[in-house]
Amino acid sequence: MTKHQLILDVAGVIITNLSPTFWHEIADSAGIPFEAITIQTRYS
Repeated sequence: MTKHQLILDVAGVIITNLSPTFWHEIADSAGIPFEAITIQTRYS
């Protein structure tokens, strides 16, 4: 179980370190507003 937690922790660090430009491009590609991504990640 500890191994899974470590993987999730590392993934969380990588995701939060991606640039805002990257997330804006992801939102544009998905056809959703950027705010929808920030709301989902903030309260997940």
